[in-house]
Formats: sequence, structure tokens, C-alpha cells
Amino acid sequence: MNGYIYILTHSRMPGLVKIGLTTTTVAQRVTEINASAGVPGKFKEFCSFLVSDPERIESVVHRKLRAFRLVTSKEFFELKPSVAKQYVGQIIEEAEFGVKFDPTEMTLLSDPKRLGEVIRGHRKRKRMRQSDLAAKVGTGLRFIIEVEQGKPTAQIGKVLSVLTALGVRIAIDSPEKST
Repeated sequence: MNGYIYILTHSRMPGLVKIGLTTTTVAQRVTEINASAGVPGKFKEFCSFLVSDPERIESVVHRKLRAFRLVTSKEFFELKPSVAKQYVGQIIEEAEFGVKFDPTEMTLLSDPKRLGEVIRGHRKRKRMRQSDLAAKVGTGLRFIIEVEQGKPTAQIGKVLSVLTALGVRIAIDSPEKST
């Protein structure tokens, strides 16, 4: 049976998202939640994913994101909506299509030091020299060294090429729209 995995936001709960499932429409589920929540304000749909086995997929999503879960028995997670969307999308790809999700490989481009650590770690695990990575990406050795040292760069396209060459999954932290 098909259904949706949804991500909801609430103006009175910044920094939290509700991740759940419905076998009806997301709009109908939001209406139900808003009618029964007893919370000032309204939940709003941030995004949703059509899936073939919503109960199984929701269980996988909740398990994979347990480090971000606010309360074990509830569907609230301490994640920005844009990051939650990225994570949930990748978890669904894994659960439905066998694409691997590893939260330890997720990083925010806004943290150059952490990004450098991730790149260096992946390069070393692949037994690749910095010069080999530079050649594979089509950039200079100095750029690879600086990125691995965590120096900020405006050349985001090259950084994405480095990450792609190493097979690193990322979450891009974008500013949230105000409601």
C-alpha cells in the first residue's frame, strides 16, 4: 500500500520537525493533527515523500534519526526542516532502492573544519594521495590541502566536486523561510 512520509513544521516549535506517515493525503493528515494537537498555532507541511510501504519506511526513518529524536515515543526531531528533508530523502532512497545512508557521512557545508576532516578521512580510507584527488577533481593540490585544513573557500562547486569524487553525502544547511 502506498502512502506518504511527511515532514511538518510548527511556528511555535522552531528547531523541531514532526516526521510521520499517512496513507491518505498529507493535507488531510495535517488537518487531523491540527484538530487534535491542542497546541496554539498550526502544523504546516514542509515536504512529503510518496513511498510504497509507509509503515516500514517510517520505522526505518525514525530508527536512523534516533540521535535527533526529542522523545522516544513521539515523532519530533531536533532538525532544521531543510536538513530533515535531505536526511529523510536519503534514508528513503536506501530503504526503497538500496542506496546507503550513513549519518556519519553527513556534514554541513557551513562548517569548513568539519568538512575538511570528512574529506581527509574519506581520502585516506580510499588510500588516495592529495595530488591524486586534485587530479581526479581537476583542481590544484593547494586547493585540496586548504580544504582539508578547514580553510573557508568561496569555490563551492570545486568542494562539491571533491565530495562527489569521494562519494560523500552532504546536507546543505540553507536559511529557513520565515512563516
